[in-house]
Amino acid sequence: MQILMAQLKKILGKLTPELTLRIELSNEEELNNLALHITDIHSEKDVLKYI
Repeated sequence: MQILMAQLKKILGKLTPELTLRIELSNEEELNNLALHITDIHSEKDVLKYI
């Protein structure tokens, strides 16, 4: 999960505490789905579509 968080910070600049918590509470399937679609992420809203 740490590398995924680092990638998202690089893409988005920074993550809100709410989004960070939502990612931390995600299960393995959701995290894998997010990782699979990392190139489609352009906003926090995009992140939420995949988890």
